[in-house]
Amino acid sequence: MLLSVAALWLSSGLPASAAAATDLPTVIRNDGFELAPVGGDELSLYGFRIYHASLWAPSGRYHPEQPTAFTLHYRRGFTKQRLVEITQTAWAKGGIGTEAQRNTWANRLLAIWHDVAKGDILAAVVVPGRETRFYNAAGLLGRIEDKEFGPAYLGIWLGEKTLLPDLRTSLLGLKGKP
Repeated sequence: MLLSVAALWLSSGLPASAAAATDLPTVIRNDGFELAPVGGDELSLYGFRIYHASLWAPSGRYHPEQPTAFTLHYRRGFTKQRLVEITQTAWAKGGIGTEAQRNTWANRLLAIWHDVAKGDILAAVVVPGRETRFYNAAGLLGRIEDKEFGPAYLGIWLGEKTLLPDLRTSLLGLKGKP
């Protein structure tokens, strides 16, 4: 679902363009998570809008030890198989996890994610030390109860070795700050 599309074109190195943040899906708030926007931006590659990414945290500031939501509002459609392939590529290129972990995580994602169409929103809520929950606009899609998965998933965008450094800066609310 989520991270996925960025890795497809990671080698292009094109920056994300500015865009307004999207709303946190109501289903996440209904699940008891009160989160404020940290940052967000549009990922466009070769002139094609891919998705709008947003990061959410209780204080409106990202702290890895607090629950965090990461949303992707897709601007184009992708099959779940392609999303998982892109995710695995991003993990491998970013040095995230072992090959065995990446394969295990990919199989779990295949069981949870679905194809996305233009306009779909897919979201992950990382509960540190416990689980990662995946949502769409209709509700909870599933959970991955692996405390290493959430940081690995967010690491695609937020990690020091991200292949999307401009998007990372926007997500963390650092764009335009010295």
